[in-house]
Amino acid sequence: MALLLDYYRNMWNNSDIAQKYWQCGANDYGNIFWFMNTNFRTISPAFKKAYETLKTEEGHKASEFAVVPTHQQSKVKQLTVRMRQTWLFYLDNNDRYQRSIRGKMFEYTMNNNNFNQHEKDILCYFFLLSADFNSTAKYIFKRTDECFKFYNQAGYKTQTILNLQKSFIKLASETDTKIHHLANEDYFYIANLYRPFRQTDFLTQFNNAPEDQKNELKKYVFGNIFNHKSKCILSKKFESSGNFNKSMILECAWILYVTKKLLSCGTVGFNEFVSTILKTYSEFYSIDQPKLTEYINKNKNVFECIYNILYDIPNYGENGLLTPKELKNIEAIDPTDLKGQAKQNQVSETLKQMAKEQSNYHCVLEDIEGCKGHYFTSKKENENYVEVHHFIPREFSSEFEHTIEVLENYVTLCPCCHRKIHHAIDKERKHMILAIYNKRKKLLEDIGIKIPNENKVMEFYKFDNENIG
Repeated sequence: MALLLDYYRNMWNNSDIAQKYWQCGANDYGNIFWFMNTNFRTISPAFKKAYETLKTEEGHKASEFAVVPTHQQSKVKQLTVRMRQTWLFYLDNNDRYQRSIRGKMFEYTMNNNNFNQHEKDILCYFFLLSADFNSTAKYIFKRTDECFKFYNQAGYKTQTILNLQKSFIKLASETDTKIHHLANEDYFYIANLYRPFRQTDFLTQFNNAPEDQKNELKKYVFGNIFNHKSKCILSKKFESSGNFNKSMILECAWILYVTKKLLSCGTVGFNEFVSTILKTYSEFYSIDQPKLTEYINKNKNVFECIYNILYDIPNYGENGLLTPKELKNIEAIDPTDLKGQAKQNQVSETLKQMAKEQSNYHCVLEDIEGCKGHYFTSKKENENYVEVHHFIPREFSSEFEHTIEVLENYVTLCPCCHRKIHHAIDKERKHMILAIYNKRKKLLEDIGIKIPNENKVMEFYKFDNENIG
């Protein structure tokens, strides 16, 4: 009868496999949402604390941050990436950290005594939804899709997972519920051991196992969850000094549930976007939906900006392209309200046009890809039709202490090369990406954008590790 329990125990015997499932780093499987870690174990309290900490350094460059003598490093440096990924802070023209309009609205919201904690949590969710966590655009959307893909591959229907999540969230939300109580729930194993690794596919084994084998496993984990010397992956993962705890698995569960319900609606209008999130969240927690809806609509200037990013809604305002002089004199843009978003798009469209003109409407890879046969004449411009590509993708902007919205980062490509860079297998596009890197590396460094090495470039384009060499 012990087939499932034996399978689980054997996972411990291979240290590479065991560590993959109990560790919570960005390349490990111990956490569902990688923006949650030891500094961000909860949603609104953790992000509020991080925001307030970085606020003490507003108006300073990262190189000017105060240093903690005992550690010889800044107390806020580790928070800057999260704050910029969520656009609660942005960099001005002198690379100094400034609170964004979104950030100020976040601060006001988190300090508003008219909201209970659950209301603050779901409003914080709105603020985080469009963030490029883990250098992935629309990270929460994409991560939710990825997780449900693993569930479906293991044989679970989406509605089955949603039902299990809903009952799990309700149980985990009870004050008296401890982590060992959760070990009796199917979703506890689905959430923690959801992803195949090498030849290990626990979730499929778990789904196909008879109830007596599942119960035997649950009894074993229940009895060992606090015995951190046992050969039990989940005991190691939830040890008191570890990287994961009850609040994290609970928050990951409701974020997945709410996001999947939203994604299941397809492309929706702004009002339905708001109502779907609030209605879904209210399935577990007591919130005043009319009050929150009124608040969001009152501050639509910020919240609709988030919605536009998530659903790729263009916001160009009524402005045309900038002149070179206007572009040169423009102040750093805070794109977190509708006006700033339109201004950022205006700058981007201007840079795209300048890049085309600078290249004389030719692909930068023409010398190595033989693009002459790929051109056709654009009706709009009566020139070769070329497309413009961000060499450093926008989702990596928070990793640089200088804006990447510069002409040097805009690259003209023929349609064939552009598609190939995005969609070809790694070995067929690697030489193209490295060719652009070699052409642009010095130009970017001269304006303060330093790319460490070729491996970082491969990271930009999500290369598999074995293909980076």
